[in-house]
Parts: sequence; C-alpha cells; structure tokens
Amino acid sequence: MRTSIATGVLAVLLAAGAATGVYYLLDQRGSDDISAADVSTDEGQAAPAAFDEAWAPEPEAYAALTQHGAEVYAANCFACHGGVGNGEGPWAPTLSTPARDFTDTSWMQTQSDGVFFTSILRGVPGTPMPAFAGRLSEKDMWAVTAYIRGFSPKVALDQPQVDEVLRSQGKEVFAAQCAGCHGEFGAGDGQAAKSFGTQPRALADGDWLSGKGDQQLHDVIVEGIPGTSMPSFYDELDAREVDSVVAYLRELADVEQRPNPLSGWAQESYRAYCASCHGVDGDGRGVAAARLEPAPQSFRNPTWMAGQTDEKLAKAVRLGRAGTAMPAFRALLSDAEIERLVEYVRAFAGPEAIPGAASAYRYDPATVPGARSKQPARSSER
Repeated sequence: MRTSIATGVLAVLLAAGAATGVYYLLDQRGSDDISAADVSTDEGQAAPAAFDEAWAPEPEAYAALTQHGAEVYAANCFACHGGVGNGEGPWAPTLSTPARDFTDTSWMQTQSDGVFFTSILRGVPGTPMPAFAGRLSEKDMWAVTAYIRGFSPKVALDQPQVDEVLRSQGKEVFAAQCAGCHGEFGAGDGQAAKSFGTQPRALADGDWLSGKGDQQLHDVIVEGIPGTSMPSFYDELDAREVDSVVAYLRELADVEQRPNPLSGWAQESYRAYCASCHGVDGDGRGVAAARLEPAPQSFRNPTWMAGQTDEKLAKAVRLGRAGTAMPAFRALLSDAEIERLVEYVRAFAGPEAIPGAASAYRYDPATVPGARSKQPARSSER
C-alpha cells in the first residue's frame, strides 16, 4: 500500500449486525497489495507460501518496521483496539465481541508472528475482526505485526558488571572529593557537614541507595542538586571517575541497585503505550494525535514539565486524565513501572524540567530519541 494515510479515503461501514465489523477502504493500491481472490479461506487449506511464517522478518528488521506499523495501526486498528492496544478503542463498545487485548502478555506469548499475519490477512471468523486482504500490502501486515508486538514488551534487564579496579579507584575519589561532607563511611557526618543547614545524604543507607539507578547517581554527581550544598563535579571528575564513585557507593552500602528496568525497557514501553499519541520524540504529535481533542501533551516543553511533580505525572498515567483521551494504565503497569516511565518522559525536556531537582535525571538523552541534550561527564581522556 503506497498511499499515505493523509491521501487515503476512509470509509467506515457500520452496518447493523455486520459480522465483519469496521472496514477501512483506501483510494489507491500498490502493486504489492494482496488480492482477496488470491487467498483461500477454506477450512484446513494452508496459506500461500508467500504468507508462510517463514516469511516473517528477522527480529533485527522489526525496529525499521515499527514506525510504518504505527501508521498502519492508527488508520486500521486504533478504533477497535485502542491507542495502547488494550482493546478499548472508541468503537469497542459497538462490537459484538470484545476487541483483542494486545497488552495481555500471557496470551501474546502464545501467538507467533505468522498467526498475527494470518489473522490480519484473513480476519478471525466469528468475531468483528475483518480480513484485510486487498486492503493492506504484505509490508503493511508485517509492519503492524511488529508494532503490535510492542504493546506487550519484554526487554531483558541489563545488569552492570563492576570490576574491583573500578571500586578501588572509586574509594580513592570518594575520599578526596566526597568524604569531607558525606563522611569517611558515607554516613553523612563529614567534617564540613557541621556548617550545613541540613545534614548531607547518608550514602551508605542501603534502603535509599538500592532504589537509585546507577545512571541517576551518575547524573547527580555530574550536575549537582540545585538549591542544596551538593555541587556539580563536572569540572573535577571525568566519566570513569564518576562511574568509579558509583561503584564504590554500592560496595559501601553493600547493596546493588534494585532490578529496575533501564532505558531499553522504558523506551520500548513508552513506544508501546505512549508514542501513538505523544509521539516517539515526546512532542505530542503521535500518529493518533490528529484525531484527539484536546491534543496530547508535549513532553518537550521544559516550562510545563517543571510544573509537574513526579507524583502528578504518575497519577495521570495511573488514573488517566478526565476530559482527555488519556486512558488509565493502572491495570497494565505496576507503580514501579509507572515510575520508570515518568523518569523516561522527563528526559525529553532535560534536567532543567525537574521541579526543584526533587528527582534526579536518569536517562541519557542518547537513549531517548528526541530528548533535549544535557551536560555530559567529561571524557576520561585527559
């Protein structure tokens, strides 16, 4: 299908009691479109070889397909399956049977890509799911299959490996740069602490430290915390020295960071749950945004973001926003997962968008497409 969504003519047929549900017709078809006449739906007959599961793209190719898949999904699937794939689209209440929930991980894990492709191609008998043979090309079907996979992301968590040399260096850097305030053993009782209005953070507090990601600690050291006695060490420490301090702090408190999803999980989850409305770059211009009133919020506005506490953003994700298209995600995401998404979203506007620096800036903009740049740690090359 070479026509764009903008030039396509959308015709919605809502015939009473129609078993085939909602149809979308586009005014142009490319040579790679699949004709309904080419596909047999006889019971027991295999799909043509071109549609066999072996034709599915390799996993590496999925990333290149997902953006196109998002466009196909917005034009052909959004109305029933919803912007986040939970089967609660605006037309879902009119369907004779519920639209499939693509966020159901246990079900999604039992379905192969070939099954998805065939369901899109032929439809699902006995349900409102129509056949898209003749309406979508092979590329479109594989692309939307790849995109649908993102509604139930499963990304392996990276566990950083810290070597003893790094910890040893961190002990030396900590003694020279940090112990004066935070104390020799990180208890917040250094000599300089007596002159402060508030006691420096007790870095050896295992409960507190285990809840902080390595990148979060790294950013606090590099940038400091405005409004407190914690300065920026951008000019004093290079990137490896900062990493060494973080490694030493873990040893000092005898804790590892909690198994928090890092940017890989957050990015995949943002794209699955948020990007269709808020945009891949967080600019509020997702593929479904043009249909929404009021328009989705842009996360790239540092002034607006600075006015939103983490708790306020988390509440919006958890409960949705009345009077907008923003749905509630409490049934899909745990509180911890919502917290990670909030941290990821903050990266779009940059560290200056953190209210009172109450929560440190976790994600490196290099891992957040479209995020505003922040000051990096200096290179370790002198």
